Amino acid sequence: MERLTGEALLQCAKEMQGEPMPRVMEQSGYWKEKPDGKIQLNRTEFFQAMMAAQGIIMGNQPLPSSSPKQRRGVVKATTRGVVPLSGLYTNKIGVEAGDYVKITHYQDDYKNQLIIELNEEEEEEEGMPVVCGI
Repeated sequence: MERLTGEALLQCAKEMQGEPMPRVMEQSGYWKEKPDGKIQLNRTEFFQAMMAAQGIIMGNQPLPSSSPKQRRGVVKATTRGVVPLSGLYTNKIGVEAGDYVKITHYQDDYKNQLIIELNEEEEEEEGMPVVCGI
């Protein structure tokens, strides 16, 4: 279901006056289904959308959009400079125990990135790290 915004959100809330707040949030589309099948309400986004619909904007936060957020895979380096990669990340690119990965460093004026890709080649390249413990 698409999330309601603006006048449509206010109309929905007005029609459901007296209903429990979680039900209003569900009917307005401010929820997502978790992997275990339970519903998780997006309360903050709902209230921000309600305030924006009434012309009240707090801070410099962008208005909620109807498109889902894109997750960024971010991991933190340890004090020794080791960057741990869990099975979540390695499974996403199809890495299995013993596979080689290709790590490319990319840098521009705004950010540094390490791009990790499954190395499709059979031969080991010089300096190619081995993924262990997957």
